[in-house]
Amino acid sequence: MDTSPLYVSSAFWQSAAPAPVTMPPQERRVGVVLAAGLGQRLAPITSFQPKAAAPVLNIPMIWWAIRALHQAGVTEILVNVHHLAHIVQTLCRRAATQLDIPITCVWQAALDGPAGGMRACLSQVSGRVSAVVINADVFIEGDIADLVRDHVQTAADLTIAAVSCLDSSAYGRLVVAGDGQVLEIREKDAAVPGLVNCGLYVLSARGVDIVRHYERAENVDDLVPAMHSAGRSVRPWSGLQAWRDIGTPAALLETNLRLLQVATLDLVQSTGSIVVQRWCGSSERSGSARDWSLVGQGSVLEDAVDFARTIIGRDVYVRSGARLRDCVVLDGATVPAGQHVGGVLIPGVDRPAGVPNR
Repeated sequence: MDTSPLYVSSAFWQSAAPAPVTMPPQERRVGVVLAAGLGQRLAPITSFQPKAAAPVLNIPMIWWAIRALHQAGVTEILVNVHHLAHIVQTLCRRAATQLDIPITCVWQAALDGPAGGMRACLSQVSGRVSAVVINADVFIEGDIADLVRDHVQTAADLTIAAVSCLDSSAYGRLVVAGDGQVLEIREKDAAVPGLVNCGLYVLSARGVDIVRHYERAENVDDLVPAMHSAGRSVRPWSGLQAWRDIGTPAALLETNLRLLQVATLDLVQSTGSIVVQRWCGSSERSGSARDWSLVGQGSVLEDAVDFARTIIGRDVYVRSGARLRDCVVLDGATVPAGQHVGGVLIPGVDRPAGVPNR
């Protein structure tokens, strides 16, 4: 898997300039990316690449996470690795070079949940540190620096980014008291509306100490009672513009197609892919609908190829007469001549994954 910086415009990294965030005295802030998971729900994609490398607009998800952490002003980043660790390590080395920031990969021989991943990473740093933690398989739209500022202003020890959801049964639902404290997280509970955990957290230095020393915690819902037992504050923050849990091929497809519609041209061009712009509809009637596609470097499209609302990865071969609609074609795949494709096309797999229900 070639993920050379050649394939990404420098503008992608330059737009990650850190925002000014007040820091307590004698404290530094680190970032943590949780990237060790097997990504079983994302299969068959994760049979040949880790979930952290799954592409959003032809950019590995972990690069979006690292970019967001850098924007939040962290001074170094730690990433836990396990499944196909060498790919994640390569991606981290290249991001560190682009951002000129230390990124350390922490090997976990055995997986012990998100809290265990935090503990493995935060045990590698000494001294008084606070932390911003993000799951590698979530895509967020919003300024993490705003989350950090809120965390500092409210003097919280654990701040959990959350979004409102009409059906919280697939996620961890936050139970919040009248004073704004998170009392507990109910994992995959009833199908009721509520605030759900986004997989994005800020820990104070006191919160980091609890994570380091509470070895029984595997999930974040284990950390909440541990924080309260120590007299610490746990609060929600709901300032994200949008959030996507990219746990399945269908979610990967949906996220990519949505961003094709709403992302700015500058952001799309910064991915280093060729942007093919088409427009349909009439502004005089219902407004112009954007109909963009991306083509990754090294890809070959033969004659009579028809595609729209499609993201074609790098080194893809699309043979004559193929028709692609609402599609993500992963790096190195071949689209046979005359084939009509929708969903996520994976190298060596005949049937596309994540095909939306029609």
